[in-house]
Amino acid sequence: MNDIDKKPHISPLFTGADVTVQPLVPEGGYYNMSIVNFGKGVRNKFHMHESDQILIVTAGKGCVAPEQEQRTVTLGDVILFPKGEKHWHGAF
Repeated sequence: MNDIDKKPHISPLFTGADVTVQPLVPEGGYYNMSIVNFGKGVRNKFHMHESDQILIVTAGKGCVAPEQEQRTVTLGDVILFPKGEKHWHGAF
């Protein structure tokens, strides 16, 4: 994945500016797939998606949190947020 350009991703959804995105498929299709990296201490705010979201932790340690709980995640963890589930996630 090193040959895919990392682009800074600035958005009011994130609590910090140290976020990069590497799109893996062209935008505008039926789904999107990207590598998103959060800098230490950065997370996003509560949000939801119009389709299921799958997160695969590829490095570091972080937290995922639907409305009722928070869970620590580490390398190799796979997380599913179903369509419409309010959640946030980020890096430690």
